[in-house]
Amino acid sequence: MSGSRHPATETCCSPARTGRRVAELGITVALSLVLGFWSFAPVPQGGQVSLDLVPLLVLSRLRGATAGLLAGALYGSLHALQEPIVLHPIQGFLDYPLAFSLLGLAGALPAGARWDIPGVVLGVGARLMAHVLSGVYFLHLFVPTDRMPDSPLVYSLAYNATWLVPAGLLAAFLVPVLARAGRR
Repeated sequence: MSGSRHPATETCCSPARTGRRVAELGITVALSLVLGFWSFAPVPQGGQVSLDLVPLLVLSRLRGATAGLLAGALYGSLHALQEPIVLHPIQGFLDYPLAFSLLGLAGALPAGARWDIPGVVLGVGARLMAHVLSGVYFLHLFVPTDRMPDSPLVYSLAYNATWLVPAGLLAAFLVPVLARAGRR
């Protein structure tokens, strides 16, 4: 049986293992795209309470930061086509590929269930910072000068937190449950 392979004897870069990883990444991105169609509370200038970040965070916790960063960047790029709110190319990069790839940082923490919630907090917090940075620098593009807030940083943080914190709380509840199932 020279043509058969046993999973325990596969190397890290074997075709079977690589194919499985590519499939997991593709399924994760597709699932995030589908979940992105259903939102609980879309906000006017972009953002929504959605479960689209859950598959990306689960993949990050199970397969590590590299897989999570890549899946997030792919999803963010596709999401930019799905629901584009792009005022400037740099803003588009910050709000889509970069923000979603940063969810992959959830996989930078050690493996294991006790690190799942801190991983979610790290990933969602990093994504929040990308959106806040985008808001600070590009707020002037959609807010008239006479209505500009005193602190663009506070405004951007408050605005983005209104939808990303609830999404992060949902993820903090779901990711440990799903990651535990994936570890079995």
